This record gives sequence, C-alpha cells and structure tokens, in this order.
Amino acid sequence: MKRTILIMLSALLAISLAACGSNTKQPENTAANSPSVTASASAKATSENTNSDSTESEEIVYEFEFADIDGNVHKLFDYRGKPVYLRVWASWCSVCTSSLDDFDKLSEDAEDFVILSVVMPSQSGELSAEEFTEWYKAFGYENIIVLLDNDAKIVRDFGINAFPSQIMFDAEGHIVYGMVGLLSGELITETMQRIADEST
Repeated sequence: MKRTILIMLSALLAISLAACGSNTKQPENTAANSPSVTASASAKATSENTNSDSTESEEIVYEFEFADIDGNVHKLFDYRGKPVYLRVWASWCSVCTSSLDDFDKLSEDAEDFVILSVVMPSQSGELSAEEFTEWYKAFGYENIIVLLDNDAKIVRDFGINAFPSQIMFDAEGHIVYGMVGLLSGELITETMQRIADEST
C-alpha cells in the first residue's frame, strides 16, 4: 500500500524556543520566545490510504536508517519497545553546542527511553562528515549517539529550519511531538516518561 506522509508538525514552524536559524551561506544565531512545551500541538504524522474504499487516514510509523560517527547503522525500528527522543542539531549552532555537556549526561541517565541525535553533514552550513566527526570526537563525549543524515532526510521530512529541534516518538515509532528550541533535561525526561507511560 502506497503511503504519502502528510507532515503535521506545525510546532516545528510555529513554536520557537532558544534556537539557531538555518542558513546555508552564513549561519546566524537567533533567540526567540520561550513558551512551554505544553503549548505545542500534538505532532502525529498521518498517511493517505490509497484504497478508495477507505476514507480514514492511518497513523504513520516513521522510519529512518543512518550510520553514526563510528559507522554503526541505526534504524528507528531497532528501538521498538521504547520511546525515542531525537535531537536535530548543528555544529555551528551555539545553542546546540553549549548544551552538549548536559545532553551527554541526559543520554547517560535515560532509562525508559532512547536518546539519539542527528546532524546533516555538508548541508545548511554543516561541516563534512569527516570534518564533523573529527570536530565532535575532540570533545570526548561518551554517551551521545550522533547519526549522520547525509541527505538531510529529517530536515526535509519535517520542514526543520532551526536548531536544535526535536522529534519524540512513541514505543512503536509514531510521531508524538515535534518542537523547536532547547528544552531542559528535566522537561525532556518528564515528556518522554509520559510517552513511555502511555505506550504501556
């Protein structure tokens, strides 16, 4: 059955916390308002059923497959059974890099959900995959999984134009929330725990 993803992540465009705007020529840092995460709409993706007998849309189980900076391949499917928090970020985004220490700690402490992050090498002002990997590894972080989206699939699929952005999936891979801007570790944990509780 052919499915067409109809992206419903208005929160990624309308809600902006502290974030860096995307710019392929000269990345700029921008700061904006800070509404609470509860102000964002639920961001479930849907698909159109091409069967003419069916008028109802189905929820999409999103999927991706990316290698991390060590060459290990990760699929969203690999993490079925636990909710997944995915942070989309960039090396040139000061908001993103200033939070790496906290993000590493959050990644270490997460138990009931999975934390992944993704960057787009050679896209939107990002370093090449080789340059990024060398730059990132110099920090020595041990807990953050960084995936390389060489074709900017995530950015295209979700219309992301500011970093960091985050997408939160339930235990079956359905999109639950999409948000722009830096969220505290406390808020991430609280939100992901709620998703985990609702998934059981």
